[in-house]
Amino acid sequence: MIRILPPALQFAGGTGLKYLGGFTSVLQLLQAFIAENSQGFWEKAYYVGVLGFAYLLYFGVIKNWAKAEKYRPLYLPIMVMFFFSVGSTYLPLFSSHIPFLDSQRAPTRFVIVPLVFLITFAGIQIQSHFTEWGQKDWEKKILVLFGGGLMAYDLIIHSRTWSLVNFGDSKRSTEIIEVAVGNYSDPAYVTTLILGFACSILTLIVLIFFAVRERKRSA
Repeated sequence: MIRILPPALQFAGGTGLKYLGGFTSVLQLLQAFIAENSQGFWEKAYYVGVLGFAYLLYFGVIKNWAKAEKYRPLYLPIMVMFFFSVGSTYLPLFSSHIPFLDSQRAPTRFVIVPLVFLITFAGIQIQSHFTEWGQKDWEKKILVLFGGGLMAYDLIIHSRTWSLVNFGDSKRSTEIIEVAVGNYSDPAYVTTLILGFACSILTLIVLIFFAVRERKRSA
């Protein structure tokens, strides 16, 4: 809410900005995860590498779907976010002037939330495998160690593209517009941030309450 509420209120009734569009195709969405992205695609940089993508697909989708039925309902909003990140599927909602829905002109950013959930699901499932493995499963542990090392190598090499030095050398490819930063008081914006923070904290408290209640019921 801290991120969403300020632009939603500021741009109520329309942003006046041009719709940037989502991924040009499902193929480009896939390439955003496994292909090296240049800095010109900074709105579409979700690189996890081939091994990272396989890890998310297997543990975050296949294994998690089979073993954790309680998480299955979350795949529907995940698919909705992926759907609206492609092409102009989100354009009707962007042009609707509905608060919150008309404040995001780059739907490629929608992938951030599903990616976080898939990483969490994958972490839960691979941890369950580690728990089941015994002392005799050292071969599996070695394979996971090498696989994790290769994934880390891919991510480290790719992260250098976004280092300050390399970013400055090739900033012309990013199409970033230089702006001046003004430092002045903005009570309305600060109030919006406080409201957004309060909504986030209230939501967290409610979720903790439901989680504790659910645990007591299942105990």
